[in-house]
Amino acid sequence: GGVTIHVQVGEYEDGKPCEVFIKGGKEGSFTTGFMNAFAMSVSLGLQYGIPLQQFLHTFRDFKSEPNVINLMFQEMGVMYPEGDTK
Repeated sequence: GGVTIHVQVGEYEDGKPCEVFIKGGKEGSFTTGFMNAFAMSVSLGLQYGIPLQQFLHTFRDFKSEPNVINLMFQEMGVMYPEGDTK
């Protein structure tokens, strides 16, 4: 079975992303806890000025099993094709 995740992004008034939320996996599992912690880390990075484009460049082709990080940034790349704005 594959992994299904849902990515929700909170935005500033100008449309730039500032928070990332991930839903998916079994509640309370290691993978879900890791996904939530990673999403909080990305959110903090965005709030402290790290451009989304930098996260996309760094993590879009990240290799792991299950490949949650890759899935998250592929989805965000679709949501924000210009990098920091829609």
